[in-house]
Amino acid sequence: MAVASYFAPPAFSSSLLGRFNVPYPPDGAPPDEVTARLSDNGHHAIPTITAHEAYPGHHWHLTTMARARPVRRVHRSPYFTEGWALYAEQVMREHGYFTDARAELMHLSFRLFRAARIVVDT
Repeated sequence: MAVASYFAPPAFSSSLLGRFNVPYPPDGAPPDEVTARLSDNGHHAIPTITAHEAYPGHHWHLTTMARARPVRRVHRSPYFTEGWALYAEQVMREHGYFTDARAELMHLSFRLFRAARIVVDT
């Protein structure tokens, strides 16, 4: 994976263990590739990525869905799933989660990217 991501536990598993992946360049990668791969995973991006992918974002949402009715476990909308993660980021911002101006700037940068992407993707 080129960017951070989250893998939810299987739909009908009793486990609530998910996986939060933060990619790291492979050993021996040239310096320019390391820089490119880490550009979206820098220190100031981690608060937004964590709120989006882990808690209270995808991990909280999808492990909560694991206790839903069987149909809801397997049929979900990516619009709702991503919408929840964006909402979680915004709530964290409103409650002062981003204590560093650079982290808040990265948060706003990610929101702008996603706003553009929703127009292009649909």
